[in-house]
Amino acid sequence: MDKEKEVFVQGAEPQPVRKAVEDSSSEHHHHHHHSEHHHHSGQHHSHHGKKKKKKKMSAAKKSLILILIVIFLALVAIGIVLLIIHHYISLMNIVPVNKQYEIYDTVTDDDLTNQPDSPKDKIDDLEKNNRDAMENGIMKDKDVLNVLLIGTDGRTEDERGRSDSMILFSINKKTEKIIMTSFMRDIYLEIPNIESTRLNHAYAYGGPPLLVKTIEQNFRIKIDRWAQINFTSFERTIDKIGGVEIDVMPDEVPYISGVDHSGKQLLNGKQALAYSRIRVIGTDFKRTQRQRNVLEKIVQKAKGMSLSELDDLMEAVLPEVTTNMQESEILDLLWDSRELLSYERVQCRVPKNDSWEYLTIRQMSVLGIDFDDNIKYLWQNIYNRIE
Repeated sequence: MDKEKEVFVQGAEPQPVRKAVEDSSSEHHHHHHHSEHHHHSGQHHSHHGKKKKKKKMSAAKKSLILILIVIFLALVAIGIVLLIIHHYISLMNIVPVNKQYEIYDTVTDDDLTNQPDSPKDKIDDLEKNNRDAMENGIMKDKDVLNVLLIGTDGRTEDERGRSDSMILFSINKKTEKIIMTSFMRDIYLEIPNIESTRLNHAYAYGGPPLLVKTIEQNFRIKIDRWAQINFTSFERTIDKIGGVEIDVMPDEVPYISGVDHSGKQLLNGKQALAYSRIRVIGTDFKRTQRQRNVLEKIVQKAKGMSLSELDDLMEAVLPEVTTNMQESEILDLLWDSRELLSYERVQCRVPKNDSWEYLTIRQMSVLGIDFDDNIKYLWQNIYNRIE
């Protein structure tokens, strides 16, 4: 009994396996004849079903791959555009928002007249009107961005010079307007903690921050950012675009080197700069008109340039721009550029008509203006507010 048990225990495992194989083989052989025709038709059916399922998966995979490719290409395109924009922005000299400049003790004024000073009561009235205007609060609005564009007469990198042109670009998202306001350089006002003198001296004393502070306090408007470019860049820009065609008047000819006749002619950078800086003919209003003529010609030429020509222009001009606008802020403006380009564009000038007179103060020919009148004018144009 023990032996039989031992045989059973040792031999039990192989025997059932063999039996199972035999049974399976027998069963398979037994059913083979009965289901042969079913096997063939079923195999065909099964094969057809699998093939159809494979096609569906393939189509789904293709769709997924196409979607991924489109997303990838879109991301690459966006990445390339951002890299290009970053490249152009990085060409500019971006300084900290609150960067301060050295305050000079004195400013040399080589633009004096031999005329006697205006009556003392007129000068006193002007200065009192100026002080009264400065005592009130500064207007600001979250929907308005004010950026001051400063064109300076410094001829080298180290020479600060004076702000020869000052244009405030105001973007009002509420009224959907872009307001460009020119501030005349000869406005007589108080430069905070310095002296009362011409507006363009503010830049000479303390650079962009002091000029911004001077306009803010005298005209009671918040200036958010500034951008500055000097006239050396102005010359390079015009030479880079192949000159500008200007209709030179007979009385302007003597002041432009290399120009010996009036009428329409192509001016190079040096000649266009001389043309736009003529001060002895007409008034400063006429001079700023010449500057606008040249700027308009530059814009017209730039519009007709190829991408490679525009690239060359940007590479030449942008390194000459210094600004305290940060890269993220510039990107925000570019992002909104399509919308901003649809805004109504308005041109203004301070002082407004019938709000100023010529005065001579300390041998300076200046504009004595009605500050209250011009502040109301600015508030209405920029903020759409009537106070």
